[in-house]
Amino acid sequence: MTYLILFFTAFASATLLPLGSEALLIYNINEGYNLYILLAVATVGNSLGSIVNYYIGLKGEEYLVEKNYLKEQRVLKTKKYFDKYGGFAILFSWVPIIGDPITLIAGVLKYNIRKFIVLVIIAKFSRYLVLVLLITNTFASSEYINLGKFEDDNSIFIEKNIDKLSQKFLTTKYVSNTLSNENIDTSKENLVINFEALDCFTFIDTLEALKQSNDLQSFKNSLIKTRYKDGLITYHNRNHFFSDWLDSNNMEDITCKLGKCEKSIKYLNKNYQYLKEIPTVKREISYIHPKNIDLSKLKNGDYIGIYTNKEDLDVTHTGIIIKKDAKIFLRHASSLHKKVLDSELFDYTKNKLGILVYRSQ
Repeated sequence: MTYLILFFTAFASATLLPLGSEALLIYNINEGYNLYILLAVATVGNSLGSIVNYYIGLKGEEYLVEKNYLKEQRVLKTKKYFDKYGGFAILFSWVPIIGDPITLIAGVLKYNIRKFIVLVIIAKFSRYLVLVLLITNTFASSEYINLGKFEDDNSIFIEKNIDKLSQKFLTTKYVSNTLSNENIDTSKENLVINFEALDCFTFIDTLEALKQSNDLQSFKNSLIKTRYKDGLITYHNRNHFFSDWLDSNNMEDITCKLGKCEKSIKYLNKNYQYLKEIPTVKREISYIHPKNIDLSKLKNGDYIGIYTNKEDLDVTHTGIIIKKDAKIFLRHASSLHKKVLDSELFDYTKNKLGILVYRSQ
């Protein structure tokens, strides 16, 4: 519905109606909606509105002037502008006041419709793209980076064996809610990199980003893509739920490939139970009881979520699979032991309802 409203607002604002779509676009950006879809919807809607103007000019200039819907002086001024700059005047169709009449005059002058459509799309897309870039830059985050013992050790960015890589974080201190605090300011989001304090979720997103990096800068880029939808650092774009990874991190849900699984419907963050300003998401969750797992199908580095029967939450804890000494472990940042450690998977999960298992593709 959000995208539909934006479409019609952008469409109407491109006609001679006194409307604007910029404020709604900015609002939707700040609400965390997909940037690419917003950009496409606004561009298409606004461009179609200009095409309507073209046909109105093509068929009804005299009628509009006669009925005083269009001022003759305004039409004459725009015609002069169009005559001076030719078809490329259409590139200024985004400009307030003169932009809409330009598209109308193009119809009056019977300008080539194919060229008109191409130029209008270029103009509208460029206008919205600049707006998106300005807004995302305005709300750009600051950074907190603490590499701890790896400050002068680039090996953390080079190691690609997930066992050896994650082993470097064993005994790292557990700290809850490392990306937030009690008084969450949803208008500001900082990029947090802290190798000395991890919670169960930052532990796994740090590992996923490190697997794709070779230095600090590439790690930062990978972490942003892993932690945030569309790579946009905002509270609303953050992957708050483990199951968010399926859509934004090229993960495969292999839960049901491991054995007999079950499915449930969740309403994540129902009634804003856990997160401010994050809308409820209806999602089907697959989970499997540990006794049903074909352990031979698990691989080092598979991501594990501990399933919960709460209707508004998918998992209560996360970690990764590590196979060693003919045993299978869950390597995780433990709130109980206050550090990153290994726990035997079956012992840890035997009294749990089930687990979710995701694998990097």
